[in-house]
Amino acid sequence: MTKEWRSILGNTYWKLMWPRPNPSDACSSNFDPMEFWIQGGPLFFGDEVSAEVTFRCDMASVLCCHCEVQMDIADNNEIRQTVLYHLNMSHAYAEIKEMDRLQFGSDYKIWSQGQMSAIHSMTDMWGPIRDGGVILEFFMDKKAWIEWLRVACIIVMEWEGFDDWDWEGLKDIRNMAINKKLSPTDFHMLTVCILVFFIKTFVTCLGYYPSPMFCPPILANHHCAMHKKKFATGLF
Repeated sequence: MTKEWRSILGNTYWKLMWPRPNPSDACSSNFDPMEFWIQGGPLFFGDEVSAEVTFRCDMASVLCCHCEVQMDIADNNEIRQTVLYHLNMSHAYAEIKEMDRLQFGSDYKIWSQGQMSAIHSMTDMWGPIRDGGVILEFFMDKKAWIEWLRVACIIVMEWEGFDDWDWEGLKDIRNMAINKKLSPTDFHMLTVCILVFFIKTFVTCLGYYPSPMFCPPILANHHCAMHKKKFATGLF
């Protein structure tokens, strides 16, 4: 974990966002850990959303029972796993979007709508499954993988070097029908080639490896303590 993320997941970064009541006193602070986010934080929110937060746009969320999130919920390991999964998914989405933007340059707005939908499908590859945990047979579900491979192709086929890439004997990748009729050998070969091209382009253009797309944890629909007793469990 990077130094920046350590500071965000603790209080260090957020304390820096709060103005000091006495600027000449480095120890003075009116930081409120219960509403640590209300002074914004571009490193976490991005510049645009951070500005909205600073102007008192409420970023707080609610639980499934519509009660406000309490700070002690952060002690729940399932909640921590869920938050980190979504942070990683958002991070991967932002990375691919930036990679895509570099490919199109000034013409990006023309392409962005279709590309954004594909990028979302690629990073949120488990789709609705993520709301109730992973189906154990997912990795053997060819239909799910075909859909993922299809949107991955939509994204990378517009990147520089796609037509000149070594596709290991596969022909006319742009017009290849990615469906259940694709042989297991070609399906595997195409998946590997797409991933290698995807990673290689990241390293070449941005200088780092793309973030992995994590397998989601068993996500819980959490309730507050009072409603959890009523519903017996936070898992559906």
